[in-house]
Amino acid sequence: MPQKRPLFLLSYVAPNQKSCIPKNHLAACLYVYQNNIIMDTTLKSAAEGLNHLIIIANDGKEGYAQAADIVARPMLKAMFSRLATERAEFATQLTVLVLATGTQPESGTGPLGALHRVWVEIKSSLVADDDDAALKECIRGDETAVAAYETVLKEHALTAEQQNIINQQLRLTSDALFSLRQELHGNNV
Repeated sequence: MPQKRPLFLLSYVAPNQKSCIPKNHLAACLYVYQNNIIMDTTLKSAAEGLNHLIIIANDGKEGYAQAADIVARPMLKAMFSRLATERAEFATQLTVLVLATGTQPESGTGPLGALHRVWVEIKSSLVADDDDAALKECIRGDETAVAAYETVLKEHALTAEQQNIINQQLRLTSDALFSLRQELHGNNV
């Protein structure tokens, strides 16, 4: 991304000299320059938070796709496939928001998500009931996602539109987490 430049070049005028810039214009120039710095910081904060959520969504997409491959029950396969598609849609929505900030969006997954998927693979090969093991790992993944969404909402400067989309995704992730827990609880009764 190209470096942003100040809108105005401010020059020093010695106290005993007259400025060619009227004082009210100089104050306006300083105000605009200062607000651009604040705006850059706000956009950067939003982009960082949104990019983190893109990685979380991509991790979720990959995790759910992997879980769909592991489980035997058709209902779980369908649920995990649907949730993988939903997480891909989350990543797409977040990518659009990042692009609107003028920042390059993330496109991959995170190292912790990759480690988690390897762990799921190892665990599923050792555990007799792959369905419950996959459910437990998907629950763990969505708990991490919910925490990440809450952190971004609390710690990053977001526009109303960004907040609305993140809150919607948080609600859908929380709903999925509830359903996964219900499925695990119902299966263990």
